Amino acid sequence: LVVAATGVGKTVISAFDYKNFKNNNKGKVNRLLFIAHREDILVQSMKTFRTILRDRNFGGLYTGNFTPDNIDYVFMTIQTFNSKKFDENISKDFYDFIIVDEFHHASAPSYQKLLSHFNPKVLLGLTATPERMDGKDVLEYFDGRISSEMRLGEAIDKKLLTPFQYFCVTDELDLSKIKWSKGGYDNKELTNILTVDKLNAKKRADLILKSIDDYIADIDEVVGLGFCVSIDHANFMANYFNEKGISSVAISSKCSIDERDEAKTGLVNGKYKFAFVVDLYNEGVDIPEINTILFLRPTDSLTVFLQQLGRGLRLHDKKECLTVLDFVGQAHKNYNFEDKFRALIGKTNKPVKDYIENGFLTLPKGCYIQLEKEAKEYILRNIKSASNTKANLLSKLRSFKNDTDLELTLENFLKYHNLSLVDFYGKTKDRSFSRTCVIAEQ
Repeated sequence: LVVAATGVGKTVISAFDYKNFKNNNKGKVNRLLFIAHREDILVQSMKTFRTILRDRNFGGLYTGNFTPDNIDYVFMTIQTFNSKKFDENISKDFYDFIIVDEFHHASAPSYQKLLSHFNPKVLLGLTATPERMDGKDVLEYFDGRISSEMRLGEAIDKKLLTPFQYFCVTDELDLSKIKWSKGGYDNKELTNILTVDKLNAKKRADLILKSIDDYIADIDEVVGLGFCVSIDHANFMANYFNEKGISSVAISSKCSIDERDEAKTGLVNGKYKFAFVVDLYNEGVDIPEINTILFLRPTDSLTVFLQQLGRGLRLHDKKECLTVLDFVGQAHKNYNFEDKFRALIGKTNKPVKDYIENGFLTLPKGCYIQLEKEAKEYILRNIKSASNTKANLLSKLRSFKNDTDLELTLENFLKYHNLSLVDFYGKTKDRSFSRTCVIAEQ
């Protein structure tokens, strides 16, 4: 969890601090606006405030389904904020506190009216994934300062999240030639190779079933999510699993709320072993019972990867750890394996390649990563081929100081990332280290 805050004293205001602030301010009303993109997140958040404040009537929901009695303490979806043109009817200093959940969305147009209009005493942003793949910096709203931060490894070590077993399974599919556009694989081509090409699709589905048999001790105990590339892919996987006697369901944005609720209930009570999903359950959905995750498509965004992994990291009495099966084939040269593993490993002074070659010895307590032989080779070849692309070098330069606590010099940079001068400058030697640092804003 990363918390970014600005305002009076640059302090982070929790629900308990809010109560004290109110009491110490001679009873003055301190109005609160809580923004999220899903109604169920708001319901959970409002319950938390009511519990901590010991006020069962605190706040009101403002969504497509609910309208509050007043707007002094309101828990509102960003969709309702925009559809009701809330900023046009409320003065910019009306709210003392504004809390925005999943703040990595802040750079999206739907949030701009909110952030540009209001001027609260305290703006609080919450996110588990502050880094945006488009390079935009959400910290600009907080003077570039993170007030409180807890990354994945620390949360697991403090027993706030469950440990994971992460298995990279060798996938024979060759994705290296699939069209790459807008920073990721072309979804239509991925769908074709995973569903329309029946021979490949069936062969891969059989591999997934075999891997479940190899790595999961008891299928009867599974509460699983499989992340798919498209609705057709999710439907194919659910149908195939059902044919093989593993009860499953496909869920997508085309499903009604009742269908989604039924699927969620079915997962929890054992009616279904797996739910195959598309762009759902990435964030803001809490099913603590989930103990198995299948990555059935290459996830191009680190943000989405962490959100999907996070669906299985919730603590639950009946869960000792999360089992993850990640199916790794020959990837496109632009696909980024390195950031994914760096997020799992946590802060380190060693290149990710060293861990992949020699083993993951510094993982959070109770965690384990195993790479099958060919999957390991695919990943190492990909990291090596991508190491000296301009985009990759810029990304490494931006994160160097946070990753290493070293001075950003050419010598330190090459040594840390195990690069040669040829790797950095290229055969044409058309790069300058200082100029590249300027482009990376370092």
